[in-house]
Amino acid sequence: MPLSGRTSLIAALLLAGLISGLFFSLIQSLEALPLLRTAERMEHRQLERGLPPHQYHGSTTHSHTSEAAPPQDETGRNGARLMSNGLLGMGYALLLGAAILHHNRRPAANRSHPVTGLVWGIAGYYVFYFAPSLQYPPGTPATDLLRSVHDHGGVFSHQLGWITVALTSAAGLLLAVYTRGTRRLIGLLLIALPQVVLSLVERNWPALQGQGAMIRLYQLNELNYRYATDLGNLIFWLLQGGLSALVVDRFGSEHPAGEPQPEPQSEQRLTTD
Repeated sequence: MPLSGRTSLIAALLLAGLISGLFFSLIQSLEALPLLRTAERMEHRQLERGLPPHQYHGSTTHSHTSEAAPPQDETGRNGARLMSNGLLGMGYALLLGAAILHHNRRPAANRSHPVTGLVWGIAGYYVFYFAPSLQYPPGTPATDLLRSVHDHGGVFSHQLGWITVALTSAAGLLLAVYTRGTRRLIGLLLIALPQVVLSLVERNWPALQGQGAMIRLYQLNELNYRYATDLGNLIFWLLQGGLSALVVDRFGSEHPAGEPQPEPQSEQRLTTD
């Protein structure tokens, strides 16, 4: 592929990723963010009463040492969210575009198009969101109020676990789809391995006991937030896959769709004087 073709491909993928990230931000604004702000108000109201979470649900293993007030700078938060989603979308688009381009260059592979790009999007959704969320589901500031024991692992352990699940899932899918025999079996085992290992780790996160109205409200908000996040990420990845496949189909070869391709040498007629 000529240098200008590569530049066009990269620029188009970056644009596709940016569009996906901004559209994802719009979905978040309509679905997930209102539920997130509701959870923040719940937590703030709970702390204003002078009852930290451990007193609220009868556990003595965790307490908040500082008050948490709902953030007031919504403009700053929205700007940071737009920027992070845009950058994330561009990074995922480059990764997905490279994978699709590599697939298209295989001898027996057909060129990808937006419909098959949806399959790539589903694969990205599974690797980067669905599989890690089985062990590390999305939560709100009110999540700790629904657990009788706080997660002492912290952010670092969550990030390490997320990366491990994503990498093993990606490697497992790669082996399961592009290899046969023993390697395909190893791929299937890699897909299942992190879920089996992490399920054996004692989380000790029993649900909050009680049937009070406030408890049910917390639980309902958490459940709705999970559904909204699942749906938003699925739409993001479907759009990401479709646009990335469209870009690769248009710019990912020396003779993009719509341009005349040279005739094979065998079909050219020899002329004589």
